[in-house]
Formats: sequence, C-alpha cells, structure tokens
Amino acid sequence: MGELRQERSISVISVWEIALKLARGKLLLDRPLVDAVEELTTAGARLLPLTLEHAAHVLPDPPPTNDPFDRMLLAQCDVEGMRLLTVDGALAGHRLAARA
Repeated sequence: MGELRQERSISVISVWEIALKLARGKLLLDRPLVDAVEELTTAGARLLPLTLEHAAHVLPDPPPTNDPFDRMLLAQCDVEGMRLLTVDGALAGHRLAARA
C-alpha cells in the first residue's frame, strides 16, 4: 500500500464498536455518540467509511488477537496507508499500530 499520511481520521468501525459498548453498559459518554463524532469531525478529523476493499482485505501479518474490530481497523489502515493510534497492548508490536 502507499506511504503513511499524517491525517486524523475516525473509523466508522470504531464508532460501531463504541456503540456496542455503550449498549452493553461497558462504556459511558456524557453526550450522544453521534454528537461526539460530530465534534471530532468539526475539529478536523475525517470520518473513514468501511468499504468493500477494506472488508475484503486480508492482512499479510495479522495481529495476535482475534478481535474482529482490531483486525478490520488494521485492514483499513493497510489499505489507506495509515497507522492505528491505540492503547491496546495486544496491538503494540504490529507494524500498523502506534501507541497513544
């Protein structure tokens, strides 16, 4: 894939994962999720959609986790030439991950 870019994006995959955690009571927000995402995009972050290319992409070096959200986020990064900013220790050594 291409050269890594310096750009702030929020994936709809992350939004979906956060929505599931909110629904299960595993996460709390002080505002509706849609409002929080809108604030990020107003501040300059790009909302990154999930495309067929992302969904069909097979990572040549899958992470040591079976979490489908992690795998799809890394696939998006690989296709888009991005890095995933994360605090997840399970992804720490992956070439597409950067520690937050």
